[in-house]
This record gives sequence, structure tokens and C-alpha cells, in this order.
Amino acid sequence: MRALPFTIPTTDNQSFVIQIDKLEGFYPHLHRHEEIQICWIRKGQGNLLVQGEVFRFVPGDIFIIGSNKAHLFRNEMDCKGIESFSIFFDANPSKNKLMDLPEMKNFSKYFESLAPCNKIENPELEILKKYMLKIQKSSKVRKLDYFIRLLSILYKNLEIEHSPLSIYSEKDGDSMKYILWYALEHYSEDISLDDISGRIGYTPEAFCRFFKKRTGKTFVEFLNGIRISEACNKLISQENTAISKIAFESGFNNVSHFNRVFKQIKGYSPRTYKQNYESEMVSS
Repeated sequence: MRALPFTIPTTDNQSFVIQIDKLEGFYPHLHRHEEIQICWIRKGQGNLLVQGEVFRFVPGDIFIIGSNKAHLFRNEMDCKGIESFSIFFDANPSKNKLMDLPEMKNFSKYFESLAPCNKIENPELEILKKYMLKIQKSSKVRKLDYFIRLLSILYKNLEIEHSPLSIYSEKDGDSMKYILWYALEHYSEDISLDDISGRIGYTPEAFCRFFKKRTGKTFVEFLNGIRISEACNKLISQENTAISKIAFESGFNNVSHFNRVFKQIKGYSPRTYKQNYESEMVSS
């Protein structure tokens, strides 16, 4: 229930670890690990939550999750099985001999300061997939070669964390787990600060401070992120559904407010988002 410390299977003679999961669903607990995770979603869709940030994922997406960042992959209820390909590595030179090499010092400092989560976009996306497959299929020496090439692609192309957030304590983890779960289950409803704060025994004022300190954003910003993520999924999966209906189904009681928040988060209107997606599908 808390942000569980999660141990990655590793040995002293490996600079990184490959993990391929083919399961009914993702690990269901909020968790964290010292290793940086490069995760390629091969099958399944849903939401990835990292330190209060919400990312929609579909097959083909790649995410870079920073060290010790509390996170949770939540696949959709109707998702029939998931498959992911992850590479874990420790950027700390005292724990990873590769990062202690003189040529890797800049890499180490850079990857240790990554933002909680980075989603990879093209053109790097397809290049990373190519190298991840080569790492999976190659011998040890070639694996290391391709791994360093992969890091070279990511180096200086990812967002850095300028104001590190605190690591969740066990008690904080329990509270955050509940907040994330509740928001994901009830995003389409009217969730007041009085309601959500009371559920974990806080006053609204204390809750706002607690949430902002641990996520870097307000609860309303976080909730709107979930709602817009769900709205995006509805826009591309429900071809003939009116935008106003999608707005209400996603938890907004005012279409104008929905349009405004959508544009703030996505950079363009819901209608343009839908048109862009349809154009991409036609061209592909």
C-alpha cells in the first residue's frame, strides 16, 4: 500500500538488467527503486503515474523513470494482458562500475539528476527500440556497446529535475497510494478538497501543502491531468461521440472550462487533437 522499495534482480558483474514482462497486468503497487528504468510498452494501455504526474501509455511508448521516483503503471480494466521490455541501470558510480569509468562521469551526473519521468518522442523513439532489441539479442560485449549507444542518444535529450521532490515515507506512501487510486477511480465525479483531504485525515489546507510538496503541483492540476488523459483516449476511441459528452464523461461540468484546460495541457483544442490523430492514422 505504501511506496514500496522495489528490488531489481541484479548481480555484481552486470552494468544493467533487462526485464521482459508478459502478464495479466502491471505490478499493482506504488513503488520505487534506485535504478533508472527505461520501459518500452509493447502491449497494454492505461495511465502511468510518477510523483503525481500522469502519462497516458499505449503500445509503442517508451518512458524513462528516474531514480527513487514513486510510480505506478495502471492498465485499463478491459486490457487483456500486458507486455513490457525494461532496462534498469544505476547511475551512481559507487554502485555501477561502468559509471565509474572516466569516460562515463558526465553520463553519471546527468542521469542521476533526471526529472521523475520522460516520455520519448520521435525520432529518438524508433532508434531506442532498435537498440533495445539489439541489446536483448546480442552477446555480452555487444550488449554493452549497444547500451552505451542507447545512453548516448538519451544524453542531454531528457528533462532534468531542477527542484528534487522528497522521497515518500511509508506513511506518505500510504496516503499518496490512496489519493492516486481514488482520483483514478472517481475522476469523472466532483471531487472536492474537503472530501479528498478528509479521506486521509487532513484539513484542506494541510492536504494542499502535503500534496504540493510531494508532487510539485496542486491536487486540482493533478486531477485535471487524469481527466484530460482520459478525454484524449475517448476522443480517439469514440469516433462519433460529441466533444461536449466526452467533456462531461471526463469529469468537467463546463465545456468551455474543458476546452481551456485541454489546451493548457495539450497545447491545442480537443477538436484539433482529434483531427491531428485522424490525419496521422491516414498517413500511416
